[in-house]
Amino acid sequence: LLARLDAAGAGKSATGYKVWMTQLAPSADLDALAAWSQKQGLKGVPVGAYEGVVGPPAYRLSADADVTVLLFVKTQVVANFAFRRGELTDKAIDEVLGATPKLFEAK
Repeated sequence: LLARLDAAGAGKSATGYKVWMTQLAPSADLDALAAWSQKQGLKGVPVGAYEGVVGPPAYRLSADADVTVLLFVKTQVVANFAFRRGELTDKAIDEVLGATPKLFEAK
């Protein structure tokens, strides 16, 4: 998912297209996360960690989700995808990618 979002955003930084990943974990291992990011070939996707498995309280993330994707314009969430373990399939990734052009229409 991140590699495809990274590729979709290549050259679009001037339009405000940004992708990043935050891992939720009881404790952050930033060195392991950086190594993972390099292994995935991510070029324009910063990765970070939030120490806490439920995430920032204001985000109200689903406790059942293994992966959550939030698409937003400025401060307004325009799409929220939550996937349980095993649900992030190629079809689901295509659905997320299909929603990204709408971000530019919403401006």
